[in-house]
Amino acid sequence: MAQSGILTTEMPAILGSDFCGIVDEVGSDCTKLQVGDHVFGLCRLGQNPYSPFQDKFLVDEDLAFKRPERLDAEVAASVGVGVLTSAYGIIVGGDVALPKPGQEVNPKDEWIVVLGGSGTVGQYAIQLARLCGYKVAASCSPANVPTVERRGANASFNSRSPPQDQAEEIQKITGGDFSLIFDASGVSQNAALAALKNSTRSKRYFSTVDDFTEIDVPSNIKEYRVEAGHLGRDTTLGRQVTEEATRMIPLLEGHIEYGAIVPVDCELYKESGWGALAEAIAYFQAGHAKKKLIVRVQD
Repeated sequence: MAQSGILTTEMPAILGSDFCGIVDEVGSDCTKLQVGDHVFGLCRLGQNPYSPFQDKFLVDEDLAFKRPERLDAEVAASVGVGVLTSAYGIIVGGDVALPKPGQEVNPKDEWIVVLGGSGTVGQYAIQLARLCGYKVAASCSPANVPTVERRGANASFNSRSPPQDQAEEIQKITGGDFSLIFDASGVSQNAALAALKNSTRSKRYFSTVDDFTEIDVPSNIKEYRVEAGHLGRDTTLGRQVTEEATRMIPLLEGHIEYGAIVPVDCELYKESGWGALAEAIAYFQAGHAKKKLIVRVQD
């Protein structure tokens, strides 16, 4: 957004996406949140009144997660984008039922394939797929195999292999017993479509975080693009995306509270305050951060 202005609705634009804060005031129609509640989540992207890079900003109460005591504020600030994006890709994109918090789910003899499993979105996607009872095969670099295994992947394969080689590995692991491939990396559509040719399931799903590249998806595969950037917008797509989030957030909130969904590793920037935010962004863009980077802007 800072470099291209994508998703911004006015200039000068106030940026930000993930947030964690304390409710300072509520509107007359609010029923879920109260003053003093600790909340986190994903803001309405590109809309200045809702952007979190400022002292106070607006939040839709139906799109906010309540922060449980077990979750530090800094950690909670890292969750919104990743968990919602993965939920769109798995739950909505794959027509997967999201169980209620604490509900026992019978294991399914079926796989979900996550491409880019070691990234933030991929790690949440692995957890969600396992939470819903599926076995998970995830792609990652060889160095990140321990990461995807720690998140619950049953098997992994090399994301740096050519697309056809990845498709063959998926076939070896799953025997073709999968319906959904979620491309959490946004760059692995060739591997996904090659693998889906060999699926033994009657319904086949391809979901991706890539919402702009033209992809020639066969008619027998249901395609879904994650469009989280339209959250809260008064358009047909925006209303659809918002309705989906409103439906999923109470369940996701419960799973996070009970520890069934675990936040990914993050790094707290060494300085705090608004001045440190610009420094941290430059630090991240220079490739110095090895984990998701968090900045405490206020005490």
